[in-house]
Amino acid sequence: MYLYVKTPPINHSNEIAHLVEHCVHNARASSIDKYFKICDYNPSTFFSYTKYFIHDQDYESFIKEIEEPLQEKIIKREYKALKEELKQKTFINKFRNFVDKRIWNIKNKEKLNIWDVISYHKNNYNNEHYILADDNYKIIKNWINIKNENEWKFEILGQSQNVIDWEKNFVTILKYSNRKDQVLLDFIWVLYDTWAEYNYRYIHWSYNYPYSCIVEGDWYVWIALPLLNKYPNTDFIKQAVEYYCILLMEWNARENSIINLLYINKLPSQDDMISFIKETSIDTILNILWKNN
Repeated sequence: MYLYVKTPPINHSNEIAHLVEHCVHNARASSIDKYFKICDYNPSTFFSYTKYFIHDQDYESFIKEIEEPLQEKIIKREYKALKEELKQKTFINKFRNFVDKRIWNIKNKEKLNIWDVISYHKNNYNNEHYILADDNYKIIKNWINIKNENEWKFEILGQSQNVIDWEKNFVTILKYSNRKDQVLLDFIWVLYDTWAEYNYRYIHWSYNYPYSCIVEGDWYVWIALPLLNKYPNTDFIKQAVEYYCILLMEWNARENSIINLLYINKLPSQDDMISFIKETSIDTILNILWKNN
């Protein structure tokens, strides 16, 4: 089973949420036998939620464990470990550092306050922020209130060309209001990624191809797309739509529905999403992210 915890960012940062995840997981490995029960089931923190694996345990006892008050000594220890993790020269870390400085104008991050971490854990690790799903991402129990869908409409907050990790990228920050916005943006990322692989790997016989990145927040999404010398044609886009609709029927679509409940408390049907993608015009798709390239 999986437990999703809604862990909203603070000042456009998920650092405290990430630290809380470290502390919760560390506390659950307090002995050798406990460590070997959880060592293959590391949790992950994304921009607005944290995902836990529940293995060989009932969910009530698991929730009771993760709601235990955080210990100050563990917070201090895991904060050092988190800083080491964030210093790694991965593309996602470089992308986030770029967004912090160039988009949100965050130059220097504030020093950690232990009581802020304890308070964040207490306020968010409770049954108003949980979704429980089985191994196939079917929702077993949802504690989050579901809102009705609004008319789909996204807003471009900023676009720029910048070099990230020695590669020129077209960075776009978009605000979205519902699941349809998010699905369309996710499709564009899949379209771009498959096109880059197809064009570089199978047409030009190059093993390496440009890396793209998408980071979703609670009300906006960042997309970094390396600038290419050629963009997808109509035939490729049409087949990419069919490919993406297959993905929407598989496990990743079910998990995406869970994620959107965590982001914007909305849960449209799978059929609605498939119809929406198929009915979206190719011009709309091309104009969203490639019109200024």
